[in-house]
Amino acid sequence: MPEPIRPSPITATSRIWAGCITLLAVALLWVLFLLGFWLCLSMLRHLRTARAANPPGHPGAAPWWLWNAAPDTADATPLPAQPKGRRRTGGRVALAGFVAAAVLCAGGVSMAVFGLASGTRTDVGATVIPASVATALPRLSHVHGVRALARSVPVSVRIPAIGVSAPVMKLGKNPDGTVQVPPLADHNLTGWYQYGPAPGQPGPAVILGHVDSATGISVFYHLKDLRRGDRIYVTLADEKVTAFAVDGVQKAAKDAFPTAAVYAEGDYPALRLITCGGPFDPTTGHYLDNIVIYAHMIVLRAPNPPGCPLRC
Repeated sequence: MPEPIRPSPITATSRIWAGCITLLAVALLWVLFLLGFWLCLSMLRHLRTARAANPPGHPGAAPWWLWNAAPDTADATPLPAQPKGRRRTGGRVALAGFVAAAVLCAGGVSMAVFGLASGTRTDVGATVIPASVATALPRLSHVHGVRALARSVPVSVRIPAIGVSAPVMKLGKNPDGTVQVPPLADHNLTGWYQYGPAPGQPGPAVILGHVDSATGISVFYHLKDLRRGDRIYVTLADEKVTAFAVDGVQKAAKDAFPTAAVYAEGDYPALRLITCGGPFDPTTGHYLDNIVIYAHMIVLRAPNPPGCPLRC
């Protein structure tokens, strides 16, 4: 029986670098905001100066779309005609400049807010576990009469409820006896423990995936949000698709990992999905808990014949 999983560390150094890059990006966005604000003030001063320089009755004192309107009184003194083509230039430039500055200012604020929001550490979400996820082993179920399959390597896994669609690689053991994990750098990759049952064989097949890294969330980030009855589909190398129904979700401390329940031999096809979660230790770069999904096979979905519609 394998030892508990040893996850790849999310080092404190990598998180520091990610934090520095985020802060730099937010600082640049605030510079953009301040530049837009300064341009707005400059345009307002320009409009105020232009208004002060033009006495009442002068075309410059009215909006450019009224400069050609008839005088309010019949005895108004005609004013010298301005050169054609230049009457509206000043007003248009000022108005366009003001609008551009306002857009720049608003864009800077929006991007700064977005930068602050996206700068939230991904591990914060992984530490928040739904109240429905208990530390106790969930009630397991199985469907009588479901026929087990011949051994075939899993090649992909799909979980519609949480938007997962990812390839599956083979995993073995580390020199210390712990189960290997997929590469941390690949956010959309899972791994099947090849020394256990394959999906569809009697017993629990085990598929692992990361929850996140310093560069973003990973394939099993939302695993904790699965509910009893949600479906999991595993495609095998022989092109058969096995379907599983979730029994429940368990949160388990890594120093008390439920090895027997996860890897125990069984007489019906089952599935375990495993990732990390719970409190995060910045010293070691590890989460302190595992999130384990328990599921049982419910039906075998045969591939469609060539040229057959999706619902043949």
